[in-house]
Amino acid sequence: VRFGESMVTLGGFAAASVGQLLVLLRCTAVLHGRMPGSTAATTVASLADLLGEDGDVAVEIAGHRPDSEWPCPPATFARYLDYVRRAVELVDHHPQGDH
Repeated sequence: VRFGESMVTLGGFAAASVGQLLVLLRCTAVLHGRMPGSTAATTVASLADLLGEDGDVAVEIAGHRPDSEWPCPPATFARYLDYVRRAVELVDHHPQGDH
């Protein structure tokens, strides 16, 4: 991770983007006919079988949104990026049709 030495920068990137990720996850849950949840934890849980059990990283980052100086460890940020990648791939591979 390029900014691995600046964990506050990683935390800022992650915390600033996790809201958009949660919107994507809620919409994806609806596309799959599931209840999207109203919290980060319930939203992630609604797609756990499709995205894997590592969704706790998104929940963890969502919990740090109010903290503008949160130092995100590089390993956590890498897990988050992988989770985002899987979420995007799930949407990209969703069958199109009469939805």
